[in-house]
Amino acid sequence: MVNILIVDDERVEREALKDILERGIENIAIVGEADHGRKAVQLAAELQPDLILMDIQMPGTDGLAAIREISENDPSVQFIIVSAYDTFDYARTALRMGVKDYLLKPSKTETIIETVGQAIRRIKREKDEQLARSREKQQLQKLLPVVEADFVAQALFDHVHEVHLEEMMQHFGMQSFRKMFVMVLFLTPHTPTEQTRRESERAYLQVKLSFHQCANGWIGAMSGRQIPIIVCSDQKRSYRAQAASVVRSLLNLCSRFDHAFAAFIGVGGEYSTLHELPHSYREAMLASIDLALPSRHCFYEQLSRDGFAGSEAPLDTEQTMLEQLQAGNGEAIQQTVVSFIDRCEASGKPIAETQQRALGMLLFISRMMVEMGVPAATPLFSYQSANYTQLKAEARLAAAQMLKPYMAMKTDMPPDLFRTIKTYIVANSHKYITLEDVAAHVRLSPYYVSKLFKEQSGVNYIDFITECRMKHAQRLMADPDRNVKEIAFEVGYHDPNYFSRVFKRTFRLSPTEYRKSLFPNL
Repeated sequence: MVNILIVDDERVEREALKDILERGIENIAIVGEADHGRKAVQLAAELQPDLILMDIQMPGTDGLAAIREISENDPSVQFIIVSAYDTFDYARTALRMGVKDYLLKPSKTETIIETVGQAIRRIKREKDEQLARSREKQQLQKLLPVVEADFVAQALFDHVHEVHLEEMMQHFGMQSFRKMFVMVLFLTPHTPTEQTRRESERAYLQVKLSFHQCANGWIGAMSGRQIPIIVCSDQKRSYRAQAASVVRSLLNLCSRFDHAFAAFIGVGGEYSTLHELPHSYREAMLASIDLALPSRHCFYEQLSRDGFAGSEAPLDTEQTMLEQLQAGNGEAIQQTVVSFIDRCEASGKPIAETQQRALGMLLFISRMMVEMGVPAATPLFSYQSANYTQLKAEARLAAAQMLKPYMAMKTDMPPDLFRTIKTYIVANSHKYITLEDVAAHVRLSPYYVSKLFKEQSGVNYIDFITECRMKHAQRLMADPDRNVKEIAFEVGYHDPNYFSRVFKRTFRLSPTEYRKSLFPNL
């Protein structure tokens, strides 16, 4: 139903218009009449009409002044000017105020019905579009937590195109930034029970809310009581000051749950590009080697200055161990730890210090296993080694025990797993599927699925989904009866503008340009 207000100082004119409209157009309601501009403003505020038929020449507040005031109060109201004066000045002024239609007095009944009918169709179309946008926004708000976690997983463990970063920034209402860094929040239960698990989940939800209030960035899914966080640097503050502020805010929040678990935050270094974020993540993990620190947080840069991540255990050694873990090479991980111990022995390091550092390396791998969805026991040395020979043997044993669940998972992996994943993505690429959806389908961790897909196909799963969608869009473009917006929705994009950017990045032509290349005469 479209609500109409008629404004004219002549009662006969108002009644004639009302009679013509009610007889000639369905699904309308004449909600009110006004005989001057001031009353029109008042009734517009009270009745909230969709369309106003406005006379121009009236005593007191004229029609153009009334249109200006009503539009300021409610820009959605549309107008049709009804006037006996066919002058250019009136038309020009009306056009400047957004009025699209003009009726001259007297007009034929057919002309009135056609003009008002066009306006009503336009109003209905705009209402439908507004309703669709509202539904899309509601759907997006429901999806954002999943999308956010998915984005973090890709940024830290794989590769994210700048166009995806731009989309995420728009979704979260963020401005541009120059640098980013990673934090990892650990929630270690005092006693692992169902109650502490629920407390951790409750804390996770509150941490997400608190973080988005104090900083720009994204929070990943909680995996194995670890929460990865990407923080966008505030250009008005130093990296150290901003990181310390976020750490303080999150630790204060987590202190409410001290009865259930201990919180700790490792902070990685600041980097300028998305491609460097995995470095910051690994640094945050290394900074979390000792979760018992009284400060309940540690900066990797401080760790580096103190020598822990110095020449004996550089970041590239930790990177090597991570690559060995991803490849399922348990023997190589054991050998890397032993080689580290050899270097410490050769440099004359005290054995107690070396044992502690070797344990830290195993703890790092243990936490990465948890992140990958593999249950991992906390590695322990059963006693303080008396000599380096004992320490090497103990380190090999501790690493082998820790890696058993992961090696078992690699062995039990079905040979057609990649084909199953790929088939699922192809079949569902037109929907908004996330890495977690794909992982749930094959009952594996999102991290592992992402790495497996990249290793097997050479591209990450987001790029593969995009490729599937663009191929589908290319086929739909060959149908001239489909518009770009319809195609965007059909291939899985809720934002036609974002679809157009991805399409142009893929085909080097905008959707409109591509359509013109197919149909030059359209």
